[in-house]
Amino acid sequence: MKYLLPFILMITLSSCNVDLVFSEKVEILDSSWTYDNPISFTFDISDTIQTYDIVLKIEHDVEFSNQNFYTQFTTTYPNGTEIQDVVSMELSSKYGQWLGDCNSENCDIDILLKGRTRFRQLGNHTISIAQHTRNAVLDGVRSLEFNLIKVD
Repeated sequence: MKYLLPFILMITLSSCNVDLVFSEKVEILDSSWTYDNPISFTFDISDTIQTYDIVLKIEHDVEFSNQNFYTQFTTTYPNGTEIQDVVSMELSSKYGQWLGDCNSENCDIDILLKGRTRFRQLGNHTISIAQHTRNAVLDGVRSLEFNLIKVD
């Protein structure tokens, strides 16, 4: 019986077939994200019918000082059109418990930015993410990983 749970977990995880179309991770120098250091991800869309999940994985210090932080997203489409959104990145529950996976030094959290979305234009799309807090330097964010996942 004690080997049954790990076996079931292994089978379940191996049956999850994530179709990752694009993934890029950017490390933030000294875990200090400044206003003048937006992070950009460029990916190619070759199918306007396919649906995707857009997921941002954030790695932050376990001693991060905030429950959340704000970001400004700029999406640039192949035709040059730009759309900007301000998005709050929720890192902990309202009770102060970190969301995601944590160890003694850092936490990783996957944030679904947009689920089951379609892109209406073929070609290269760029998403730039800038920290948009009250402070010029946001300490404690170690990395951002942008993932574009094909959804059936």
